[in-house]
Amino acid sequence: MVSGFISKEERLSIDENGKEAKKTFEDLMSLTDSQNKKVRDIAAKGINEILDKYSDVAEAEINAIF
Repeated sequence: MVSGFISKEERLSIDENGKEAKKTFEDLMSLTDSQNKKVRDIAAKGINEILDKYSDVAEAEINAIF
């Protein structure tokens, strides 16, 4: 359930050329490998925002398994 929510999330980020665009969670993850520090930092910020948004839901999902 949480993975579905996370995969649909988008955040503004920049690409290698400095162009701003909406990126999916998966795109943001791939941008963390960039050699450009600014690109990596903005991607990491977007990833952290997404994960923080769903942390309570993820906790409840994990607890339901136990």
